[in-house]
Amino acid sequence: MSVAKKAKKDSGRSFQEALTESFGVIERNGKAFCIICTESVVCRTSSVRRHFNTNHKSVAKLGETEKKEFLQVQLRKYHSHSVSFCDYLSRTNYVINAISNFAVSSKTW
Repeated sequence: MSVAKKAKKDSGRSFQEALTESFGVIERNGKAFCIICTESVVCRTSSVRRHFNTNHKSVAKLGETEKKEFLQVQLRKYHSHSVSFCDYLSRTNYVINAISNFAVSSKTW
């Protein structure tokens, strides 16, 4: 006689916005993402804290206001880079389409 297994519950953790202010971690694609070193981190407060204290010791040693200011600057940089990259991709796509349309319309071969 076999015993039915219990269905696994979703053990995924929800992202806490306080992690961004305290440790410089944002949510990206459903995962925690460190904006300082651009690494994916397990979305658990203890894991994020360990990552921050181990990999970013110089930032962890800063006072509360300096750390908060540093993380805000890093967050602005991250967002500006992502916007710039998206803008670059859209311009590149426009140029590729223009070249491809020109090549098709000229058919000199």
